[in-house]
Amino acid sequence: MTPRPPLVPRLTIVSLLAAGSASAHDFWIEPSAHRIAPADTVDLRLMIGERFQGEPYARNPAHLRRFEAVGPSGRWSIAGRPGQEPAGRTLFDRPGAHVVGYHSHGSLIEMPADDFDAYLAEEGLDHVLLQRAEGDDDDLPVRELFSRCAKSLLTVGPSRDDVLPGRLGLPLELMPEKPPWRLPIGETLPLQVVHDGRPLADALVRACRAGAPDHEIEHRTDATGRIELALPLPGRWLIKCVHVRPAPPEVDAEWESLWASLTFEIPDNASAAD
Repeated sequence: MTPRPPLVPRLTIVSLLAAGSASAHDFWIEPSAHRIAPADTVDLRLMIGERFQGEPYARNPAHLRRFEAVGPSGRWSIAGRPGQEPAGRTLFDRPGAHVVGYHSHGSLIEMPADDFDAYLAEEGLDHVLLQRAEGDDDDLPVRELFSRCAKSLLTVGPSRDDVLPGRLGLPLELMPEKPPWRLPIGETLPLQVVHDGRPLADALVRACRAGAPDHEIEHRTDATGRIELALPLPGRWLIKCVHVRPAPPEVDAEWESLWASLTFEIPDNASAAD
């Protein structure tokens, strides 16, 4: 068999020595507060870990493609210094719903075939497992290009006009269709998964509440990319989803993975939140 050419040099290379992928860690945005007053400054941490437990990830310009906020006053970039933790800090000056988004550059990783298949099974990516089983190289080490698509929702001031910002344009994006902070306990949260601007069907979506790492809620999206998430308790929530597709031809990898996350807070009395 013809040896593979070297990896594309402009991308980060990660060697994997243990089972699973480095990209199997969750990645999310953790603001210092989800409900803030107008003109408050908010610290925005990038976190990496498992099931809403993790460590801060310092701002790294080599990995950062976009880091921005969107709200009633428009769209702006999140400021920060290289190597800084928290990774960003910004001021929110107008009442209403806001979203902060982060999109990373792609990183290349390589892992044994068995580890890659185990990670696909863990993330519910059955269609990729089937594609690999139909090929003739499913026992070779796998090269994967992965990137992060993280979002966090915040609400500023005592506003009743909680129109959620639209799509940020991330390649994989979790789109709640109601403000979570207005969600009465016991009511479901409608959410759509969008991939390259189109609904993503049969995607596995998981939800985890801060302080309860051993309990995850999971559903698969319907034909319109939607789910109804029953979030039974108030608190901070992490919603996440992974999508894997064939890598683009200009990259020396077999697969490309997109890791999306969304964080928000449901207050104790969500229906009366101001």
